[in-house]
Amino acid sequence: MKIFEAVVIRINEIPSENGSFTQKEIIVTPYSSDREISSEYIAIPPSIFPTDAFGSGVVTLPELNQRCIVAESSGYRRVQILSFIPFATTSTYGEYTPVDVSSGGVAFKIGGTKSMTMYFHKGGKWELFSNEFCKLYLDGTKRSYHLTTDSAEHVFAGGRVLNTQEEIEGVENSTRHIEIYTQSREWKQNTDIRIAGEKSVLNPESTILPLPDYSYVPKVIVKAGMITNDFDSSLGRIVGHMYELETRQAIYSGDKDTVTVLKLGRQSEMYKYDDNKVYGAGTLFEWSGKTAQITSANSQVSTHVLRYGQLEKDVIANGAPVEHTQGEVFRNQSYINIIDIDGAPVIDILAEGKGYEFEFGRNGATQQYLQSYGRLTSEDLIGNEDFLHNSAVREHFHAFEGHNLGTIGTPTGILYNFVLFGNTEAVNNIFTRQIDRLQNGEANYSYKEQFTETEYIWRVAAPNRSASTLLD
Repeated sequence: MKIFEAVVIRINEIPSENGSFTQKEIIVTPYSSDREISSEYIAIPPSIFPTDAFGSGVVTLPELNQRCIVAESSGYRRVQILSFIPFATTSTYGEYTPVDVSSGGVAFKIGGTKSMTMYFHKGGKWELFSNEFCKLYLDGTKRSYHLTTDSAEHVFAGGRVLNTQEEIEGVENSTRHIEIYTQSREWKQNTDIRIAGEKSVLNPESTILPLPDYSYVPKVIVKAGMITNDFDSSLGRIVGHMYELETRQAIYSGDKDTVTVLKLGRQSEMYKYDDNKVYGAGTLFEWSGKTAQITSANSQVSTHVLRYGQLEKDVIANGAPVEHTQGEVFRNQSYINIIDIDGAPVIDILAEGKGYEFEFGRNGATQQYLQSYGRLTSEDLIGNEDFLHNSAVREHFHAFEGHNLGTIGTPTGILYNFVLFGNTEAVNNIFTRQIDRLQNGEANYSYKEQFTETEYIWRVAAPNRSASTLLD
C-alpha cells in the first residue's frame, strides 16, 4: 500500500444506467510541481461510518485544488482519501469565522460567507448554527429546544404552519403567519389553501380540476401579521387587519359549501373579493358566515354579517357607489335563502363575495334580519323615500313563505321597517315604523307610524291594500 499527498483536479459526472441520476467521480493526482506528468486516480471520499451498496456513510464532494492524503492499493487505479488537509497557510479552525469547539466536543462546518456548523457538546447539547437568525439548539439537560429563523414552514399530514419574512409591494421586512389544520390528509390537487375562502378548489398551481368523486377536506385557517388578499389590484394586496380566523366545511354536499370568517383589526380600503368592488376603510371587527345548498333547480345561499367600525366610503364598483354604507358604525345582518345569486359546483359553489351587501329590504331573500346603526352620509341617498340619508338607526325584518323566482314580487309573510331620524331633500324625519302582513303581495294588515318635524302620521291600512312598492 502506498500513501501520498494528492490534489483534486476534476469532478466527473457519470449518468447511471437508467440515466435518471448522475454519479460523481473525484479525480486526483499526486501533489507535485509537475502535474502534467502525474498519474490520475479515481478517489473515494473518506467516511467515519460503515458503507454499503445503498449509499450509507459520509459523502463529501471537495472543491477543485483541495489537498488530501490518499492510500493506493497495488493494481488499482482507485485511491481512498484518508483525510483532507488545509493549505499550509490556513488554520484547521478557519481564518474568518473560527469554530468554537468546547472541550470534548465535536464540530462539523461548511465554511464560506454563509457558513453552516453543527456542534455536539458535552452534557447532551446539540447546535446547528448558520447565523443569529438561523439556528437550532437542543439541550438534553433542560429537555428543551430553541429555534430562531426569519422564515419557517412545518408541513404535516393535518396541514401546515408557515411563518415568513418577505417584501410585499415595497413593504420591507413584512412578516406573515399562517396555520392550516385539516380533518384529514389533503392532496395537492384538491387543495384550496392558497386561494380565497369562497372560491373553488381548483388548484391555482396546476389548473387541474379535482376528480369527480373527490370529497372536500374541512379545515381551519389562521392568519396573523401582514395579511394580504389573493389577487392583485390597484389598491395593492395588503388588507390592513391583523388577525383572521376562518373555517371551511362541506355540510350539504361533497363540495366546500359552508364558511365562517372572523377579522380583527382596522381594515384598509381594499378589494375583499375578486369582484371589482372597492370596500371603504374603517371596519375594526367583522364576523361573517355563508352556506350554500345547490340543487339541479336552483341554489340557496344564506349569509350573516356582524361588523363594527365607522366606514369612510360607500362600496364602489367601476367608479360608482353600489352600496351606500358611508358613515355606518354597526351592522347585524342575516339573509336566509337568497335565490337570485348562483354558485357553480367546484368552480365557485359559494358565489364568492355575493350575499353580504347592505340593502334596506333585500328583494330575493326569503328572510332578512337587519340592524344598522350610524349616520349614513352618502350623497346618493338624498331623496331616498325610506329617509335613509342621515338616518342614525335602521331596522328591517321580513320572513316570506314560498319565496322563489316565480313569486319574488308577490310574497306571503311579514315585513317590518324602522328608521330613526334621516331626511329627504324636503322632509326631516324623526322616525318611521311600518309593519305589514302580506298575502300574495297584498297587505291584509298594515300599520304605519311616522313623525316628521312638521307632522305626525298614524294609520292602520284597510285589508288588501296594494303592497307592490314595499320591497322596491
